Amino acid sequence: MARSSLSDYLQTYSFWLCDVAPIEPLALPLFTPLLGFTQISAPEITVELQEIVQANWHFKKKVVKAADVSNITLMRGSTWYDMDFFKWIFAALDGSTEGREMPRARQGTALAIGGPTPRRDLLLIQYMAHSPIPAPYAYAASVAGTLALQGAVTGMVGGAASLGSLSFLGGAATAGAGAAMTGLGRSLGPIEVAPRIPAKAWILYGCIPARYKAAGDFDATSSAISLQELEIAVEHWDEIGLSF
Repeated sequence: MARSSLSDYLQTYSFWLCDVAPIEPLALPLFTPLLGFTQISAPEITVELQEIVQANWHFKKKVVKAADVSNITLMRGSTWYDMDFFKWIFAALDGSTEGREMPRARQGTALAIGGPTPRRDLLLIQYMAHSPIPAPYAYAASVAGTLALQGAVTGMVGGAASLGSLSFLGGAATAGAGAAMTGLGRSLGPIEVAPRIPAKAWILYGCIPARYKAAGDFDATSSAISLQELEIAVEHWDEIGLSF
């Protein structure tokens, strides 16, 4: 039978992706904060098996040989002020995150992107769609969950990581939850102010872009929103949950 949406705390619309690799001073984050994503494909691991035929047994024995991680596709609406996907894939092509120079009139103003290498570690967070905690305590739970997640990621990625994006995320969650409790409403411009409690997270290691589609296919008869796509290759990933 159908389930009530109030009992399904993990829905597919409340998520965030940020860069948690070390970020150099005076460098832009890999993804511009607050822009968000329309859709992100979930991480997937496929185990490669090898079959062994034993002389004294009728059935083949299967053993684990290796594992493979599928590519992840990021999608967001195309806008004139967003070039995050383009900058990252060209940083991978150039082998440098120093940033591409602007036209001649503005040469020398390019800013570095992220850290010293275009291969980045990303954090994919899924939030609870409906808080199981009463409203007076949701703010504290949101802040505590974000800080606990930040501590776990710091330990797994490395103590040298600056976690600039996570610090921004924690500040946004704190300010947002406080604004929601003071009755400012569910959203304030582009910033959602409802308290969000992290439920599960995935650390994606060694990510590098593999395919970039600049916009949706051009069709004069369509009213659909133009979506840009970036497919990234992931070396391996870890999952963080309540039982971690």
